[in-house]
Amino acid sequence: MWKKLKENLKNTSSSFKDKITHLFHKKKLTLDDIDTLEETLIVSDISVSVTTEIIKQVNQQLKKVKEDTYDLTHLLFDVMKNFLPPPSSIPQPSKDQLNIIIFIGVNGSGKTTSIGKLGHYWKNHNYSIEYASCDTFRAAAPEQLKIWAERSHIQVHEGLPQQDPASVAYGAIQKAKKNQSNMLLVDTSGRLHNNQNLMEELLKIYKTIQKQVSPEQITVLCTLDATTGQNGLKQIQTFNQYIPLSGLILTKIDGTAKGGIILSLWDNLKIPVMALADGEKIDDILDFEPQSFLKAMLGFEQENA
Repeated sequence: MWKKLKENLKNTSSSFKDKITHLFHKKKLTLDDIDTLEETLIVSDISVSVTTEIIKQVNQQLKKVKEDTYDLTHLLFDVMKNFLPPPSSIPQPSKDQLNIIIFIGVNGSGKTTSIGKLGHYWKNHNYSIEYASCDTFRAAAPEQLKIWAERSHIQVHEGLPQQDPASVAYGAIQKAKKNQSNMLLVDTSGRLHNNQNLMEELLKIYKTIQKQVSPEQITVLCTLDATTGQNGLKQIQTFNQYIPLSGLILTKIDGTAKGGIILSLWDNLKIPVMALADGEKIDDILDFEPQSFLKAMLGFEQENA
């Protein structure tokens, strides 16, 4: 896991270290050095409020150590780990009930790909899986989901073109119950968080599902493209206002130099990151281990360093 995580975050760690390498061996940091560190944190997608507090704590720690004995990378880790979310992992719900996993997110954030990866993961953990394609307005959506489904031999329920997505979800639940499956993954259409009509459509799907199963049977996962930066905070905040999010799947982490979004998300919203997704391979998904993530982001060579 460490090797893969380090590879995924090499853009972030390279960008981070390139900007502050010249500070690593200085016996004392000047005000200009602190400004450079602050700028590097913000450019890495750590919010201004979190960055300000990190810098404050770094300054406090620097006053406690001798000028020639501290290691800036480890000092940063010791401070920044206080802003990380707790460890979390891919959900493992009870197999004695039908669990509905709803996937939401903006266009192109990796919802369908994440369904394919998680469906494969859960099937390998002996869940009986079905998919519901509730994106009825994008012609290619059901076909895209079917490609992933075929790779894991999972059944897909789809509606007619332009059919009410909530009715597709309802029908899929009835079939999953009849088949005695214990997991139904619901693919919804991508939508901008500021499109009220589409957000209301999403709420309708959620309310329809609420009427069919008990609350503990519902998990809502929102996919977030790691390359979107601070705009991702607004996306997640708006989705969470309409539907209570159970957790986040951070996608495309291999394509960004800004892994600091993790710290900003937790500071602002307190919604756990449950998985990290990257690449197109069906097993390219990881549990989120926050301290390992931070070490990879800071460029540690060894996980236990």
